[in-house]
Amino acid sequence: MKLPHLLATTAVGIGAAHLAHLVVQHRQQMTMANAEMHQQFLMSVAASPAQLELWKPADMEADEFAKVVLANQQISLLSAKHRVGLLKPKRLRVVADKLMTRPMVRTYWERYAGHRAQEADRTETRSNTLLARAYDAATSH
Repeated sequence: MKLPHLLATTAVGIGAAHLAHLVVQHRQQMTMANAEMHQQFLMSVAASPAQLELWKPADMEADEFAKVVLANQQISLLSAKHRVGLLKPKRLRVVADKLMTRPMVRTYWERYAGHRAQEADRTETRSNTLLARAYDAATSH
């Protein structure tokens, strides 16, 4: 292989690797931007009596639903951090175990784990599995 051809092939390979890295980085940034919007939405629901009344299930009081919304906020943030690689599975297990010691987090999980499973992709399924194990451990006593 001649040197110019080798250099051109190497440059194309490096360019492709750089482009792939940029795509991953962009996806991570978009995931965290979406998570930030979701966090803000959940905070606004939890803080607004009018929104709580609008969004709460019929069988739940507004103050209880506000706590469940805040539990969703915590779980959603963990999931987003796991998705972009900021929270590895070992650390996610530790945090999930701690979260599941809280009654409102367990209440959230009991009501909405099925919904989370329905909309989950492969990464989300891994997060949900770790959260489900933490829930099982917290409720098996």
